[in-house]
Amino acid sequence: MPQVEKERVVETQGTLPDGREVKRVVETAHVVETPTEARAGETGTGLSTALFLSCAVCLLAMAGLWYYFFA
Repeated sequence: MPQVEKERVVETQGTLPDGREVKRVVETAHVVETPTEARAGETGTGLSTALFLSCAVCLLAMAGLWYYFFA
């Protein structure tokens, strides 16, 4: 479970005609995750191999179509 760090930040929005500053307090939340949690997936599932093979098949099909119509 990722941890959430909360921080309060004071922002200056401007100044009033009498010279006083207008400020507001903003709470920010920063999620701290490990690399595995941030990835939200599994590694080593062979996805790159499937992508490479499908790209190669598409290139061969396009080359075959080009040869059929233009050669």
